[in-house]
Amino acid sequence: MRKAREWIRREPAAAGLLLLGAVLRLLWLSRPSLSSDEAFTLIIAREPAAAIPSLVHSLETTPALHFLLMRFWLPLWTDPLIGLRLFSALCASAALPLYWSVCRRLAPGQERLAFFLGATSSLWIHCAQMGRCYALVLLVSTAQLVLALRLMERWSLRDAWLYAALALCGLYTHYFYGFFLLGLACNLLLERRLRERALLPLLALHAAVALAFLPGVSGALAQRRMALGIWFVNEPFSARGLARVLGAFLFDPAYLGLALPGTAAAVGLGSCVLAAAALWRLGGRLTARPRFCLVNIAVPVAAAAAVGWVNGKPAFQARYLVFLGLSLYPLLAAAAERGLPSLWGRGARIGLAFASCLGSLTYFSSNLIFDPRLDALSAFVRRAADPEEPIVHWGALEYAALRSYYLPERRHYLVDLDPGDSRYARLPGPEGLIEPDRLAGMGKVLVFDPQRRAFPRRIGETSGPELLRLIRARR
Repeated sequence: MRKAREWIRREPAAAGLLLLGAVLRLLWLSRPSLSSDEAFTLIIAREPAAAIPSLVHSLETTPALHFLLMRFWLPLWTDPLIGLRLFSALCASAALPLYWSVCRRLAPGQERLAFFLGATSSLWIHCAQMGRCYALVLLVSTAQLVLALRLMERWSLRDAWLYAALALCGLYTHYFYGFFLLGLACNLLLERRLRERALLPLLALHAAVALAFLPGVSGALAQRRMALGIWFVNEPFSARGLARVLGAFLFDPAYLGLALPGTAAAVGLGSCVLAAAALWRLGGRLTARPRFCLVNIAVPVAAAAAVGWVNGKPAFQARYLVFLGLSLYPLLAAAAERGLPSLWGRGARIGLAFASCLGSLTYFSSNLIFDPRLDALSAFVRRAADPEEPIVHWGALEYAALRSYYLPERRHYLVDLDPGDSRYARLPGPEGLIEPDRLAGMGKVLVFDPQRRAFPRRIGETSGPELLRLIRARR
């Protein structure tokens, strides 16, 4: 406590930003409805621990560590939605003081601006308020980056073992963590003093991590063979795709991105222009810290592009590369401060801060505007509908959330499944996916139709044969 009080007195601005970042990550945490991805986390985490790895391989595209942690974390909470999101919010908040250490090392003199960008990052706040693995990835990668910087300053066997342990935690949380680890390994090997002192231990350390992750490789290959139809949310690797991904770190509009498709790309392009102009002006005076940041950005981006090329499908999404912000924000802060003339630099700093604040505001506005209010919808169903009446989902958009959390006591059936995503047929629990022809034998049914293909509202009541007729007419 004494060290904390001393730090607050010494760095009141950083302490204020730390508090601001934690508040933003906890703000309206439980208000948005449970998303389909979060519902999958909830469904898997409720199964016995021994069954979770195989379920993850058939239902997800990530390793099992986050789901195993949720298996033991969620029973502590009466409301699993709060439990899912609070875990992420705590992970993201715990990453902030570690990130301050990163800023001090990578952007000395500009650490407050870099820390501000991270504290108010709409992408990092988004990840902090999702019941998924991305906030855990951010926490582990931040801690590992701190260790990597310490190892570059002074080789320590204790830090090396901690580095290896965090690497395994990250790899068993998300496969793309390997790209972050690859960037760090390149930086460690590029550090001449470290290479001269500990080249063999360094190579042995990364080889040991690779060997320990071999069981995870088989799971990754199995998930690749499943060819889950979720790749449509990823960006193809292109100049525009890269701009959108980088722009999301300053301006992540969440669902408002559907109405503002080019805004994140424009912000990302502006960030790239700022960094390029600053690096061009620095020229041969490019110091070790900007080089370190550039390697930590370029290597993961190139690796993600290579994976997409090998798979024949895009594998490029800002959340998958959430760790890029750890190097991107210090690089942008340093570019605005040191790489531009004073007047331009001041304008760039104001522009970066404004874009980050606007991104946070847009993210929270998006949650208010596009929230489907599934809690209110489920309350209406309980009041107005026959409890024995089955619910038929025409489309999978809200199926997993309503079945697992909002209306778990009702019978749920799913028809008109997207043929590219067969996960719903493998969900544990009672049978849910049915062929449309089986509707002919049903009586009255309550229909959830998010796309409003049959009713003016997304919920309606009809008979099984009539719904079958509507579905066939649509086909």
